[in-house]
Formats: sequence, C-alpha cells, structure tokens
Amino acid sequence: FRDRLGDILALNAKMKTRTVLLLEANARAFIHGPALPKHEIMKELGKTYGVPVLDLHGFINEDQNARGGFLWWDAVHLTSYGQGLVAEWLAPKLIGELGKQ
Repeated sequence: FRDRLGDILALNAKMKTRTVLLLEANARAFIHGPALPKHEIMKELGKTYGVPVLDLHGFINEDQNARGGFLWWDAVHLTSYGQGLVAEWLAPKLIGELGKQ
C-alpha cells in the first residue's frame, strides 16, 4: 500500500496534479479496523509529498455525529444520513483544498 500510494503521489507531483487524501471512515465500534493502519501511512505520505489529508474517519465518529442519527449499515457502509453528513463536511473542504493555487 505504502509503495503504490507513494508512486501515485510522486507521479501526481511530477504532473502537477492537485491531490487530496481522504482517510476512510469505519464505524466507531471498529476502532482497530483494517483501514486504520493505512491511515497512518496516508498521513506520513501526505506530509512527505505535501498533500492534504482529510480525516473523514475522525469527523464521522465525533460524538455529535455519532449521536445525531443512524450512521452505519455495517462497519464501512454509511446510511443516507451518514452520506449527507459526509457531503456537507467534505464538499467545502475539497473546494477549499483544490481551489488553492
């Protein structure tokens, strides 16, 4: 994972392609889920390549979101309520990051 993602980020930097990494969300009950070790790699590579890393996992598992409604169908699939929260949070962040010169 580290090598392939690093290759992609290196190519994107060479091609001057703006890139944002998004930490995959898993349900709070899966605090040690399979995505979390990858998050650490993504954060490290984001720093190395100067690529913003957006923490969707952290956002969706904040207390106010976790208590606001039915978020998950299972450990990785959000309900329509969860998808709506993600859209409201993610869209302005992407516009802000990708709109930078």
